[in-house]
Order: sequence, then structure tokens, then C-alpha cells
Amino acid sequence: MMLEPTALPGDANLRLRIASDDDAAAIVALRRKAYRVANGHKIEDESFLDWNETDVASGIILIEDAAGTLLSSIRTIPLFTQQEMEQMFDIRVKEEMPVPTIAVDRACTDPTYRRLGFTGVNRLIMISACRSSGFASLTLTMNDSASRLGFLRKAGYIVQEADLSHRGDDSMYTNSGGVMFCQLQASNFDFAINYSLSQLGESLSMFSAEQIEGGAVVDALCAKWAMANTASELAEAASLRR
Repeated sequence: MMLEPTALPGDANLRLRIASDDDAAAIVALRRKAYRVANGHKIEDESFLDWNETDVASGIILIEDAAGTLLSSIRTIPLFTQQEMEQMFDIRVKEEMPVPTIAVDRACTDPTYRRLGFTGVNRLIMISACRSSGFASLTLTMNDSASRLGFLRKAGYIVQEADLSHRGDDSMYTNSGGVMFCQLQASNFDFAINYSLSQLGESLSMFSAEQIEGGAVVDALCAKWAMANTASELAEAASLRR
């Protein structure tokens, strides 16, 4: 059953912000805590969750409670070629997809506060930032059993099975089932924003209207992406994510 906002520590006035390097220890601790209980993941080596050069080159969205406790984080990475995108997720896709894209990974929420819509709120911020920054798409992957796939399809995402046939035993990914490639393209940004606003009312009520509508977090995310705006720099970061 979904937790009521009043069950959150402090009050329901949650805070959205973009991470800095000073947040590294808290982010890694949350990743480890969340991934240990995530469905569809068998983790033999947790070192891939550690802070690395990809994190430095990324825009990481944080959700904190009123006391500053980290409840959720998600990583966003600008990529400029399909090769970089496929390398990032260790997948192959069946056709050419629009780039540049924002790749999304390392989504994690404290298990106590799951199913409160935090990831949906984060995606809303990302889509708004993609629209403002002129990116062609927003890209992520999910296990083929993920309950959120239905929401993504209704919001206008392209959802198709990813090709994993090239993966060997040394792949950092050990999904227990199939993987779905999910991409929201620029032509559907407005629709996805409006659909998300219509579906996330209870989740959005935990944040001030200024945080959702004021644009400061979106502007900060766009500025972070602009700091790593060359394909070579991002390709190098992607190669170090293991």
C-alpha cells in the first residue's frame, strides 16, 4: 500500500536539487541499499555503484526530505551518438534512434519510500530540461517485467525489446529477464509532460509548486549537461562507468 506523505520523516515539503561531488557518499550508500532489494537484479559485485567519472560528468537529481535526508536519486547523462547510447546500456537497438539523447540510469529510492512516484517526478524534471536544452530524446532501459512500462507507453515513449545477444559473462548487467529499451522523442515531450502532470498529482503535492513550476531545478540540470557537451568527453566517461 502506498505510504501517505505524512509518513515521511519531517514533513511532506520535499526538496529537489542537482547533486554535487559533496553528495557522493550519500548517493553511493543509497544506491547500495536500494539495489540490494531491487527486483530483477543479481549483484555479485557492487563496485559499479561507486562514484566514478560518469557521475562527475552527469546531472544527478536528488530528492530529500525537510531534514536533508536523501530519499531518491537518478543519474542523467548527455550522449551524442547511437554508439555511445548502446555502450552506455550494453544493448543493441533495431534501428537508428534520434540523438543527442539524455541517458537515464542509476535510479534508486530508499526502500522505505518506494511507490511514492519519486521516479515519475524526476522524469518530469528531465523531460522539461530536455525540451529546454534542445535534446532529441530521453532514453532509459527497464526489466521487461517492470510495472512502469505501461505508464511509459501511455506517456508516449517508444518501448521495444533490447538485443542482449552480444553480452558475455563479463557484462556488468545480470538482469534475470529481458530488457526493454524505452525512448521518449522530442515530438512527444509536451504530451509526456501533460500526461505526467495529470497522473502524478499526489506525488507532486509533496513538493512546493515553486520547485515543480519555478524552473530552478530544470535550469540547474541544463547547466550541468552543458558542462559536458562534447562527444569525446562523454564517450570517455561512459567507458569508465564500470
